[in-house]
Amino acid sequence: MNIDAVLDPNNAPAPPARWSRMAMASLVLSVLPVGSLLAPLLGVVALLRMRGNPGLRGRGLAWGGIGLGLVASALMVGSAYVMYRSFMEVAGRPAAALEAAWAGDTERFRKQMTRPGSEATEAQLAAWTAPLRAQLGTLESVEMDTKAPADPGTPKTDRDMRAAYVATVRKDGQVS
Repeated sequence: MNIDAVLDPNNAPAPPARWSRMAMASLVLSVLPVGSLLAPLLGVVALLRMRGNPGLRGRGLAWGGIGLGLVASALMVGSAYVMYRSFMEVAGRPAAALEAAWAGDTERFRKQMTRPGSEATEAQLAAWTAPLRAQLGTLESVEMDTKAPADPGTPKTDRDMRAAYVATVRKDGQVS
């Protein structure tokens, strides 16, 4: 036993350094999809604890967790935004196709459709919309109805995306 340590506690040897569990957790969580959101916070807390406790090691781990967590979180949020925009573009196609058909814009109608609609001729489109225009009137708007369930009566294929749409038409001053 060191007699100097007994006589003067400030002269005692420092305890052996140990790794910060919070810094390790920050680094590990930074590479996990949802954990990357929590990793920067854990890294900052680990750095603050290391500042107050010189016996903790792992500054590099904490900084790595912060950096990787921020990058992974940004990628995750960016990917979610791109998926949302793609979904909204696909979900808007039926409305855009109906509006194009009503306006007689065959080319714009074809761009919104897959086969066989993408091969429709101007005459076919006019033959389809003429009786609708005569019966319903002028098309005012078409919107996806997020509350209404899609038609469950028709068989669904792998490529189907089902949604209900509400079209607002005006005939003889009446909106329906």
